[in-house]
Amino acid sequence: MEGKMISKEILYYICLYKKNLQNNFKIYQEYKLDFFIGLFSIFFQLIIFLLFFEIYFHKFKAFPNWNKEELIFMYSLNIIVIGIYNMFFQNMWSIGWFYIRQGELDYLMVRPLNILFQIICKKFLFENIILIFSGFFFLFYSLCKLKIEISFFLVIKIFIILISGVIIIFSINLFFLSLSFWIDDSTFIALSIYNLKEYGRFPIKIFPKIIRYILTFLLPYSFTSYYPSLNFLNKQETRFNYIFFTLLVAFILLNFSYKFWNIGIKRYSSTN
Repeated sequence: MEGKMISKEILYYICLYKKNLQNNFKIYQEYKLDFFIGLFSIFFQLIIFLLFFEIYFHKFKAFPNWNKEELIFMYSLNIIVIGIYNMFFQNMWSIGWFYIRQGELDYLMVRPLNILFQIICKKFLFENIILIFSGFFFLFYSLCKLKIEISFFLVIKIFIILISGVIIIFSINLFFLSLSFWIDDSTFIALSIYNLKEYGRFPIKIFPKIIRYILTFLLPYSFTSYYPSLNFLNKQETRFNYIFFTLLVAFILLNFSYKFWNIGIKRYSSTN
């Protein structure tokens, strides 16, 4: 009986999520110019990064022991993860300055729905689809150039890495945005931490030891692409399964950050 109730609740949330997704898409249809401006902006950022990548790789030789296709493989995993996060979890940036400071959280708390779910469903950035498609294009390109056989098992492993990467970024962001329950507004702190995700798309050994430590143990952005890539590209010095460990890191972080969020919810007091 309890299992059926849980199943019904999950289906209910899935239906609500789908409805919110459709409503957001209708809004985008009303403001097509904004959508295309967003697409162009993301595409322009992508081109700029690729130009800098070419310069660093060919002129400065900044990535020893890594060829161009291997770096593209690692980069593609990173931008797919970032694209998915930015598309589906953009409204999390409103937690501190809007929901907590302006008291909008009050309205969410009286509804019989998960508060974080309501925040997530409020806004989607569909223009990030270009980042996701570009990532899959580069991923396919690198796999072909590296002569890695595309099999069902490979697709499953890539799927696990991408989902784990999104969970890692989501969890780190949730933790730092939840600090707004204790301080005035932690959005700036969360944004500063979030920008460190860019380091996750590069081989970690090019950084000083302290940066490597931070990106592995404190803010494990390197698990979004670097460490899983070692398994795919056979670059690991041991037989350690980074793909499995990435999934483990993701769920440990999610459990920790969600509990921290709930502690903040319990101490929240209305501003009205």
